[in-house]
Amino acid sequence: MATNQALVKREQSNGNGIAASVQPVPKPATQVPPLTEELVDEILAGRDLRGWLRAARVARVLGLFSLYLFLDTYDIRADFNNRAVARKREQAREKGRKARFRAWAYAQLYVAFDRFIRALRYFVFRGAEGSAKKQARLEQQALWLRESLISLGPTFIKIGQALGTRADLLPLEYVK
Repeated sequence: MATNQALVKREQSNGNGIAASVQPVPKPATQVPPLTEELVDEILAGRDLRGWLRAARVARVLGLFSLYLFLDTYDIRADFNNRAVARKREQAREKGRKARFRAWAYAQLYVAFDRFIRALRYFVFRGAEGSAKKQARLEQQALWLRESLISLGPTFIKIGQALGTRADLLPLEYVK
């Protein structure tokens, strides 16, 4: 191979060793067609109802997966939020009656929301934290997630493989 065709050119420096420099590879010139209505119609052909149904399937899988993860780690967020509500009520004591009422109303709203999430969590997992029922339900959800990702195609299979390596983010049943 001629020296001018090499990707890495070797040159002798002044006794300090060999210096390497990379030569750019020429790219063939390709003509990009202009974006026209006909080209857009050709690209989007056949993506009517089937495309929307696939988007709905993807949204359902990702939405339920996100809900499962939110509910599984809710205790950590609830503890933080309880401390934040208590801190807000303490600060409101110094500001007057109107601020105390707002803090009280916010606390009541938070308690109602917290109870709703805990009831939803109990219903979804079919058991309390650490129970055998919850573990069995997590295993069923993990199987559902695996089958759903497989049915969505190779991109989602790769996403599932990447998620399977993240034991710090997912419950152990999902990683298995």
